[in-house]
Amino acid sequence: MKSEQKVYWPETTIFWGAGATASLGMSQTAQLGRLIRKLANKEPITKERFEDYFGENTQKVIDLLVVLGNELASNLFTVSKEESEAAQRLFCSLKEEQQKEHIVSLRETYDWDALKRIIGITPDCETPGNFLRDLFNIIDMHSRSGQGFYVEKDSSEEPYHIPCNRLIPARNCLIMLVNLSFYFSYQTLLKQPGKLEPYIKFCMALSRAMQKEGFDRIGMSLKEREFYLFSYAVVSMNFDPLFLWLIFNAHRELNENPPYIGHPPQPMKLFHDFGIFMGVRAIGKIDWKIWYPFNETVVQRINDEKYASGRRARIGKFYFPHGCSCWRECRNCGKLTAHFGDEWDFYSRSLFPNPLIPEIGYAEPRTAKEEKASDSRPDLIQCAYCGTPTYTCDTPMIMQTSFKGDQPHYLEDIQRDLRVCLENTRHVVLMGYSLPPDDVIWRSTLAARKSRNRKEPVKCSVIVGFKGPKEWLSGEELRKYLKKNSDFGQEHRSEHGIDAIISAKEIFGLENIRAWTHGIPQVWQNKADIDENIKAIMNWC
Repeated sequence: MKSEQKVYWPETTIFWGAGATASLGMSQTAQLGRLIRKLANKEPITKERFEDYFGENTQKVIDLLVVLGNELASNLFTVSKEESEAAQRLFCSLKEEQQKEHIVSLRETYDWDALKRIIGITPDCETPGNFLRDLFNIIDMHSRSGQGFYVEKDSSEEPYHIPCNRLIPARNCLIMLVNLSFYFSYQTLLKQPGKLEPYIKFCMALSRAMQKEGFDRIGMSLKEREFYLFSYAVVSMNFDPLFLWLIFNAHRELNENPPYIGHPPQPMKLFHDFGIFMGVRAIGKIDWKIWYPFNETVVQRINDEKYASGRRARIGKFYFPHGCSCWRECRNCGKLTAHFGDEWDFYSRSLFPNPLIPEIGYAEPRTAKEEKASDSRPDLIQCAYCGTPTYTCDTPMIMQTSFKGDQPHYLEDIQRDLRVCLENTRHVVLMGYSLPPDDVIWRSTLAARKSRNRKEPVKCSVIVGFKGPKEWLSGEELRKYLKKNSDFGQEHRSEHGIDAIISAKEIFGLENIRAWTHGIPQVWQNKADIDENIKAIMNWC
C-alpha cells in the first residue's frame, strides 16, 4: 500500500505592502506619483520646490535632471550652457569633452524628455498612486505592441510623436527616479533611528519565534520540510529591501549564539530562501566575492544527521514577485546579482546601491572598474558572474499594471513558487497592503487558490489604516465598522482601511476575516509582551 503524498508549505503568508513602512517615511506609490508629476510639470525645478524630497542634495538632483534635458525638445547631442555648467558640478573629474560624451550617453539611456512628454498625457487622477500605474501602463502597453504615439505639442505647430524606440529609455528614466526616491527616503529615515526601533523589535521577536518553532518540531527528521521550513512566508509588494534587511540582521544576531539540536548536537541557524538562485555581493567584505543564499537543496544536505556538518538550518520563504531595487540583471549573461551593502548593521547607510549622482552614495566600490567609474557612473555594479557592468537601468522592477510584457525568467520562477505557496497557506496577512481592485493579478491568484483541498476556509488578517479602534475587529463588530465608515470620502476610507477590508471580504468572506485599523507598528505594540503580539498576528487560523 503506497502512502499518501504529504505537501507542506508555510501556514501563514504575509503580504508586506507600502502601508507597512508608511510611518517610516519610505516612498509609497502615491508619493512617488506626486513627486514624478511635480518634477515633470512646466514650472522651474528649484531647490525651494524639492527640498522636502531631497534635502541637502536637492541641487545635485536638479543638476542631474538639467543634464538629462531640463526643457522639452532637448536635443540628444546639443549641450546648452546651463547643461554644461550642471555637468561640471556633477562630473567635475571629467574633462569638458568627456562631459559632453557622458551627457549624450546618459540621455541615450535615460530619456527624460520622452518621459516628461508621456507624463503630460497621463490622466491626472485624483489618486496619485493610480497616476503612476497609468504611466507605467502607457509605456508598457506601447512597448509591447511596438507602436509609438503622439503627445502634446511643444513650441512647434506639429504634434510630437514618441517612437517605440524611445519608450525603453523613458521607462529607464522612470525606474531611475523611483530608485532615487527610495534612496533619499531611506537616508532620511536613518537620521531618525527611533522610528526604526519598533520594526527591529518585531523582526527579532519573529526570529525568536522561528527558533522556538524549531525546538517544537525536533521530533521529526531535520531533513523534512515540516522541520526546516518556517511556518510563515513573506511576499514583499514593495521594491525596497528594508523588511528583508531587518530580518537578515535579526537572524544574524540570533545565529551568533544559536541553540544546539540533534545527535550529535549542532547549532540551529536561521536563513532565507528567495525562491530563485542568485548571487549576493558579500556583506561585510569590501571585495567582489559572491555569497550564495540558502535554499532547500542546501538545507537538506547540511541537515542530514548522518553527517556533522557544523550546523543545522531552518529557512523562511521571502518573495519579491515584482523585483527589488537592490537587484541588478546582467545584460550579458542574464544572471541576477543582489547588493545589500557593505556592513552588517540594522542602520547600514550602504544598503541601497549608489544612485546615479556622484558623491552622495555610501556603498564602496568593490572592483578596480567600479572605482574608476565612481566619479561619473557611481551606480556601476559589476555582474557577480561575468563581470559585465550593470547600472540603475538594469534594476528589474515591474509595477502592478495590466501590461507587464515579457518578465525576466527569475520573476516568473518566483511567482510560480509563490503561487504554490499560496495554494497551501491557511492564513493570509495583509500587512499594509490594501489588495486594490486594479491589482487584478494578486486578487485573481488569491481567489483561485483559496479553496484547493480545504477542509476549513482560508483566514485573512487585514492590517491597514491608522485611525480605527485599538483592537481586532471581526464578525458583527467588523460589519458595523464597515457600515459606519463606508459612506465617507476617499481619505477617510483610506485612514480607516475600509477599501482593503472590502477587498478581503470579497475574496475570503466576512466571516473569515478580521481587521486591525489602528496603525503599524501599533499592531505589534498592542500588549506589553511583543512575543505575545507576534502570536496574535500570526496564529489566527
